[in-house]
Amino acid sequence: MKIERSKNIGKSAAFAAAAAVILGICIWGHVRVFRAAGPLPPWRGDALEYHQIAVRWRSEGRYMSGGQGVPRARYAVRVPGFPAMLVVLHTAAERVGLHRTALVRPANMALNLGTVGATFATGCVIGMPVVGAIGAGLTALYTPLWGAAAENMPECLFTFLVSVGVLFMAAAFKTGRSRFQAISGLSLGAATLVRATTQFMPLALLVALLAARQRRWKAHFVVFALAFLAAISPWLVRNYRIFHRPVGLTSVGGLNTFLGNYLPFRGLARKATYQMLVPRIAGRSRDEMQADRLLYRAAIRNIARYASRRPLAYAGLLWEKHMRLWELYRASGALPWPLSRFLSSMEIHRGLLLLAMIGLVVALLCERRLWVVAVAPAYLNVVHVLTYTEPGRYNLAMIPQVALLAGLALSYLLPRIGGKAGGG
Repeated sequence: MKIERSKNIGKSAAFAAAAAVILGICIWGHVRVFRAAGPLPPWRGDALEYHQIAVRWRSEGRYMSGGQGVPRARYAVRVPGFPAMLVVLHTAAERVGLHRTALVRPANMALNLGTVGATFATGCVIGMPVVGAIGAGLTALYTPLWGAAAENMPECLFTFLVSVGVLFMAAAFKTGRSRFQAISGLSLGAATLVRATTQFMPLALLVALLAARQRRWKAHFVVFALAFLAAISPWLVRNYRIFHRPVGLTSVGGLNTFLGNYLPFRGLARKATYQMLVPRIAGRSRDEMQADRLLYRAAIRNIARYASRRPLAYAGLLWEKHMRLWELYRASGALPWPLSRFLSSMEIHRGLLLLAMIGLVVALLCERRLWVVAVAPAYLNVVHVLTYTEPGRYNLAMIPQVALLAGLALSYLLPRIGGKAGGG
């Protein structure tokens, strides 16, 4: 009994030491990235617009954006989650005598550490702490997340909220308790206010509940949907008051669908694209939501035409967007991987994806308790393939779940490889 207890203590001590080392490397890597990237600014693109929204919201009490080239888009081009976080951070920094952007990077680092914790907790909740530990370690050492923390962008906040949502969704599937679905709905609803791509997540959960033959699936779905709606409803009410009718979360959904399915430009945003869009909607709409609806209709017409007349070319575009989505995100200021003298960041990234694919097969065939972590990545993958995606950046929110699946593959393969080696 004493020997067994001492072994458990030894394992716990070794685990704590390994966790401390990995978290230490993670924090050290973030600090090195921040120093290499230089101070905030420089501002450009989306980062500049988020900063401008937060500054204006704080100083004037008005939530407006520059539109990022979208004709007449001012009021709903950006959902408010990340600007709200910036307002809080700017206010807190100035109250202690710091520059208003001084807390942005530390907050992003804290969110990344929270994501690591949520990844480990997900593995523990489903009864696979070793998988959770491996997944958390891979997430902590994934350097593009370090680079994302150096930017004035919503990636770290969105990734954290999605990870928490997946954690409580897994807890609900494991225990059958719908209150965990409520927390998951609140978290993923909050994520939708950071990036609207998760706005149809209740439908993905419904498919997952039916596929898993979950008991009380109706109650789980209703609880999740109500919590999700509660999280996004203040923004919907605000948009109703501005546009005087029920409208959606953002006025760029139609734009992104149009851009992502415009075959001549291979689904990419170009300056010529915006120049082409202005005359298309000029004089035909009173506000940005109506303009976006026109772009939705144009996108649907394009998709129907390509699917019927050029199916192979359109299928090639969808595959191209899928591959673009899973490219390595080369965040500004990101350091090379610590093992770069042996392997490149690209090789490690591809290795992680390969392990995740093996882990997904194992989850579906042998460890079905873990397949729930694939719900969010599968949903986000479909959304971006059907609409618009940038190289690499949109896969960051899926990396914690990818790391868990990779952890499953390693925990499944290594004992068998070691057993065969020992047997030989």
